[in-house]
Amino acid sequence: MAVIWNISIRKAIAVVLPNFAYGNENYGTRLSFGVCPETSDPKVVKITQIITWSDTESVTLIPWQVEVFTVSSGVWRCPYSTNLPRKSIEFSFSQVVVDGFCYWLATDRSTLDPGFKAYNLIISFHMTSEEFKEVSLPESLVYDGSFEYLNISNLRESLVVLDRDTEENVCYVWPMKDDGVSKSFTKLFTIHSPDATLLSVLEFRRSGEPVIEILDNDADPRYVPYNPSLLPFLNPNQNTSVILGLME
Repeated sequence: MAVIWNISIRKAIAVVLPNFAYGNENYGTRLSFGVCPETSDPKVVKITQIITWSDTESVTLIPWQVEVFTVSSGVWRCPYSTNLPRKSIEFSFSQVVVDGFCYWLATDRSTLDPGFKAYNLIISFHMTSEEFKEVSLPESLVYDGSFEYLNISNLRESLVVLDRDTEENVCYVWPMKDDGVSKSFTKLFTIHSPDATLLSVLEFRRSGEPVIEILDNDADPRYVPYNPSLLPFLNPNQNTSVILGLME
C-alpha cells in the first residue's frame, strides 16, 4: 500500500498497490508520484521490471509492466502511450519530478556477444501524455551500468545529474539543457568537502543550496549545508565552474 499525503490540507489517501512484485525472484517494482500539469490530478506510476540479467532475453513479456493510478478516478489503468520501456531497461531508485516530467536514472542491459554490456541513461515520463522517452547521458557518465556513484536531483526546476568521484572526494553537478529539440548536459559546478569524506548530495533546497552527507573523525554521518553566499551565482542555464566550500 502507498499513501499520498497532502501536507498543506493535512489529508492522506491510501492507495492499494496491485501486482506489486515484492519478494519476487524474477521481477521488481518501482514507484513514482507526480501531478499532471494540465489537470492538477495526482498520479502514481508503477513499473515492473526484470531484476535478473540472465532473464532479460528469455522473458518475452513483462506482466503489468506499467500501470498508472489517478486520484480523480481512484483506479489503476494502462498508460495512454503504448511506447513502454524496453525490457532490458533497469530502473534505479534514483528519481525526481521536474516540470511535469518524472525522471529515473536507469541502465540498459543489452546483450552483446559474448556477454552482457550495460550503459547508463535517463528515462523520462510525461505526466500528461504518459509517454516514456530515453535521454542519453554524456559519455563520461555512461560508465558500465553502475548506479553507485550517480544520482539525479532537482535544482531550481532543472534536472541535474550528480556524479560523485570518491578518489577526488568531490561531486560534479551536471544540469540538463532542453532547447525543445534535443537535451544535453554540461558540468556546472563541483561540490567539494576538503575536511571530511563526502558521502552523498541529498538534495537542493529551493534557494539552490545543496545539502550533503559527510563523514569526519570516524563519527556518525551528518548532514550539513554549503555556503549560501555562493549560490545566487549558480544558474543551471549558464556554464559556470565553481568549487563550493563547506560551511561549518
